[in-house]
Amino acid sequence: MPTCTNIQRSLAWCQGTPVLPGVRRRLYYISKGLVVQWPQLVKNSDGKITSSVLSGSFTLAADATWKYIDILPDKSQLTSEAQGEAPSQTQLNKLTAVHPGIGEDASLMASCINNDDNVFIVQDMNGRYRVVGSEKWMTKSSVAQDLGQGATGSASTTITVEATDEIVSPFYEGTIVTDDGTIDISGSGSGSGSGSGSSEESPAMYTQTVSVASGQSAMGSVSGGGSFAEGTEITIHAVANSGYQFKGWKLNSNSGYESTNADYTYEVEADNTFVAEFEAEAAQVTLTVGQDTNPNWGTVQINDRTAAQSDSITVAAGTSVTIKAIPATGYQFSSWTDGNTNATRTITVTENKTMNASFESR
Repeated sequence: MPTCTNIQRSLAWCQGTPVLPGVRRRLYYISKGLVVQWPQLVKNSDGKITSSVLSGSFTLAADATWKYIDILPDKSQLTSEAQGEAPSQTQLNKLTAVHPGIGEDASLMASCINNDDNVFIVQDMNGRYRVVGSEKWMTKSSVAQDLGQGATGSASTTITVEATDEIVSPFYEGTIVTDDGTIDISGSGSGSGSGSGSSEESPAMYTQTVSVASGQSAMGSVSGGGSFAEGTEITIHAVANSGYQFKGWKLNSNSGYESTNADYTYEVEADNTFVAEFEAEAAQVTLTVGQDTNPNWGTVQINDRTAAQSDSITVAAGTSVTIKAIPATGYQFSSWTDGNTNATRTITVTENKTMNASFESR
């Protein structure tokens, strides 16, 4: 049976501790295509999530910034529900954000959100920032606009977001780079309202990059990279395509191979870049060894195999093989097919070849 870690915890709440409902009036969003690096969920070696707070910050492409939308808190809402079946259940995080405007900017924003895969950040009334949108799954966003009905109608633009994630909208304590400056929300966890008054420091996250050597993409494939907590044991994999074979993993541009195992397991301690190298499989060739005189006059041997009247071996082209002629009592070795007179010799097999030994009476 596997040894599994238990991450279940007690969930306390102090009587009378306020938990403020709702979301605040400003929503941030950006296209996932402008996110260079994502903050990561902290997991243990079993792949179980150990913290609801993302580790790290969003790193954006050059000159990219988060855009904001001012919303009506009384009409906006963030919810989450489980979906799927164990052991593959995920969370469907749903955000409804109502913007009071219906002008040109609101209409243009609708087009941008409808036709892109975005990630959103919203702040709850307790001051914590929550992320809606995952690196793994596409975010479904749609915008509806209502110009209102009659003199007492209400005009608005409503953004509806559905995003699958591994956890209820995770907490975010990184930075938000906007056109107006950078919002640094590190250390905002003190306002969680959990009632426990405690927090845990998240372990460092390191990126493990795996790729195929330049010009060898047709030779094989790799997998196993990603971002992992320090101390996590992971395995990276290299699979050679038909006609090719794996040579080894090179680490961080080092000249030698870190490992020649296609499935390489190690402990994450820093950012690493592994490059898999492949090569064409060597052609297979057959060496046949026998003797062309009376069968009773002697035997032949390949490497350390049992001596016999004849034998053959199939090896990769270029392999060195030792052959030996063993005369019977009263006889002596004469020569091989190519005229060589050494009874024991090592030859390099580059093509299909037959070598016969000749014996003679003493």
